[in-house]
Parts: sequence; C-alpha cells; structure tokens
Amino acid sequence: DTNVESNSRYVYRLDKKRGNKLFKGKNYSYAYGANCRKDAYENNNTESNATFLEYDLTCNLSCVKYETEGVLHLDEDWFFVTVPPMRSAEIIISQKGLENTGVNAETQLNIQVIGEIEKPVAQKSGIILSNPSTNPTNIFFRVFPKTTGLFTASSCVTVIEYTISLNKIFNYGN
Repeated sequence: DTNVESNSRYVYRLDKKRGNKLFKGKNYSYAYGANCRKDAYENNNTESNATFLEYDLTCNLSCVKYETEGVLHLDEDWFFVTVPPMRSAEIIISQKGLENTGVNAETQLNIQVIGEIEKPVAQKSGIILSNPSTNPTNIFFRVFPKTTGLFTASSCVTVIEYTISLNKIFNYGN
C-alpha cells in the first residue's frame, strides 16, 4: 500500500484467486499511518528486550483503536534500572504537551514494576524503585498508555511522546 495517510487506520485481508475460484482469507491484519517514527529504543515491547535506563530517553507510544473486532493496538515500552545494594532509584517521566502543567499533573501513562500493580504516572513526579537487598538488582518495569480518554470520536490514532529519566540514586529508606 503506497498511499498510507497519517492518522489513518487500515484493515487488510489476503484473498487468493486460482483461475476463477476465489479463496477468501479468514484473518485480518491491522495497520495505521502515524506522523512519527518508532523511537530509537524499539523493539523494547517485552521484558526480554527492555532498554537499560541510565540517562534521559525520548520515547513514543503508538495507540490505535480498530472498530472491527474491537481490536486495540497499544504500544508499551519496557525498561530496567540497575539499583545498587541498599539503594533506591528515582525515575521521572514527562509527557510531551504537558510541559506547562505543574508537577503531579495527570498524564496518559501508566507504569508497572514487575510484581507490583500498575500505577498512573504523574507529570514530572518521582517514581521510586527500591533495592533493599545486599546485591545489585535490575528492576524491570513497563510504561504503557491509559485507555480511558485516549481516543476521541474523530481520532482513533494517538501517539504519546514522553521523556523518561534516571533522576538519582539514593540511600534506601530515605
């Protein structure tokens, strides 16, 4: 398909024809046009491909809603931080477009550390990852979009741009 429009959704089905007989495909493939490229850290959509977070990273999440079969395509980004023994790490996430809002403004993002429940991300608010053990630990987590309020009646394609930073490492318990 060479005429893909930005912010448009596409549903494809592969049919085959042998002579005059048509064989209709049973499965659909979903695609969309977006006005951005994948971020430099893709393919970090799984824990096994998590990106090492040690400095500021600019990322994006593509989100598409398909009416056919109620399919949602929601990108997610996996990261990990190496936290020294008896230390905590503070990460900060800032969503593009919310720069003029204060700290703790609501974003369209959630975060989930492995073994914990998902939590909403507040703009520029520190998220603490702690290592109470006596060994260095890699703490894995994912950042993903909230589904409520993500799409409007006129737009079913959204790209969330954000920056994620390792802000500081400090003594555990402080």
